[in-house]
Amino acid sequence: MPAPPPDKPTNAARPWLLPVAVGLTLAACAPVEAPTELFEGDVEDIPLGAWPDVTPCAPQFSLPPLPAPTGDFDVYVAAPSFSVGSLERIIVRWPEGDGAPVDGPIAISTSSPGLVVVDQAPMVDGAAGVTLRADAAFGEATVTISHAASGRSVSVPVRSHASALPVWSITVAPADLAHALTEVDVRPFVPCALEVDGVPYDCRMRLHGGSSRFFPKKSWRIEVDPAGPQLDGHRKHVLRAEWNDKSMARTALGYRVFGAISGLPTPDTEAVHLRINGAFYGVMNHVERIEDDFFRERGLDPRGSMYEADPPIYFSTRANLDVLDNPSEYTIAYQQQLGDGDFADLRALIEDVLQEEDPEALRRKLGETVRGDDVLLFLAVNAVIQNRDFVRKNYFIYREEHAVDRRWRMIPWDVDLSFGLQWTPENDVLDENIFIDGDPWTGTRAFSTVFYNQLVDKLLSLPEARERYLALLDRVADVALDPDAVSAQLDARYCAMGIELLTDPNKRASNAELPQRRQEVVDFVTARKAWLKTWIAEQQAP
Repeated sequence: MPAPPPDKPTNAARPWLLPVAVGLTLAACAPVEAPTELFEGDVEDIPLGAWPDVTPCAPQFSLPPLPAPTGDFDVYVAAPSFSVGSLERIIVRWPEGDGAPVDGPIAISTSSPGLVVVDQAPMVDGAAGVTLRADAAFGEATVTISHAASGRSVSVPVRSHASALPVWSITVAPADLAHALTEVDVRPFVPCALEVDGVPYDCRMRLHGGSSRFFPKKSWRIEVDPAGPQLDGHRKHVLRAEWNDKSMARTALGYRVFGAISGLPTPDTEAVHLRINGAFYGVMNHVERIEDDFFRERGLDPRGSMYEADPPIYFSTRANLDVLDNPSEYTIAYQQQLGDGDFADLRALIEDVLQEEDPEALRRKLGETVRGDDVLLFLAVNAVIQNRDFVRKNYFIYREEHAVDRRWRMIPWDVDLSFGLQWTPENDVLDENIFIDGDPWTGTRAFSTVFYNQLVDKLLSLPEARERYLALLDRVADVALDPDAVSAQLDARYCAMGIELLTDPNKRASNAELPQRRQEVVDFVTARKAWLKTWIAEQQAP
């Protein structure tokens, strides 16, 4: 198998991923007993993968400076460089204190035939504007804006480049876009047209996320028309802005640990260039949506049962797999994305298995209903990268229906608050302090009687599970918390984003900050590993 590219991890580390067809064949040809052991074999035999190989590169975090505009007007240029096919906006203003502005039309000339004037606005009340499009990568060129009524002009250097990222271009009616941006609580879908690398798709779009809906740079959920061609074989897509993470790398890095090292079913990610109505919106993290095709491509049952823990803000503490007050509340706390819609299997897990108090009966019931090692791996990776946002939301719980092993497993989702970032009461998800001492018992009632997950708590109440978890945590830390490997992964991602990241008009970090934000991730890896090793030794001490 060829090595995967930097943003396309495989889920090949775990050989237990049985194709659905095999499960169906086995079930049809001969009686096969469903597994009932909570754990299988020695913990040292659980296979772990490795960081995938990437091509060494040295990312650049600054752009060559352009010459300053020369002439009789003040100038605002939207971007220091713009990609082929995208729009550039130049605003010229009458200098303050230089007499009364004079209205009138403007004339534009360019030094490159690849630079096309799309629109222009005359000088009114001291301001004029021009919209340009680059039809070719011309390097540097000059735009001259002349104002005949005053005899003034200005020459503006501009730069163009070809995007190295997949280009997603969305066209949406301005009124519909405004509706999507203002109705942040409802998150309505609005119609759109999408073009990806020249291929058109009919689509609809809405805001994606919880707190991120209120950030200046929005995340988007895109759904292509099911009756038309599917983008990469999928109908639903998520474009994450990663605005809270100044490194723009934590989500991709976290999913890489889950997918390549643990081998758990994990979304793929890819950096893309997004345009909305022709203008460059920014670099987005395209995250694979977890749906039937996600499982089909991984040899798992696309007709299984799956619930997403994505409760509304007013119910945000209740998707922790504990009993709810009213049966109707399950449909609020969880969204059934696959299955027959009656929630019976999820309620059986929550209301029967996870309420068992007798340790022996609990172990037996968990063995019959939960893939114990998979859940321990899920917890170990979250602890290693210090993602604590999975306890009461931001995970999927899934089981195969048409297979021999129909037990539940947890699937990661939304891992941006990781590698040192944490929610705090003071700064919510925008705290820039780096934390290294997140408790690996997060999710248990021993850690918190409020911030717990009933499956995590019940599983880790078993002494065997705790011992196994600590050993697995130690092994995952050894592989994942390698500062040289993480540095290489980060560099590969920054090199892939390249000039697109540096010219992103809506990212949170300045270009000057990016080296620091990269380094803080590497420093976290070193410090977290040292902290974990000490903590694990303390926990394992007699």
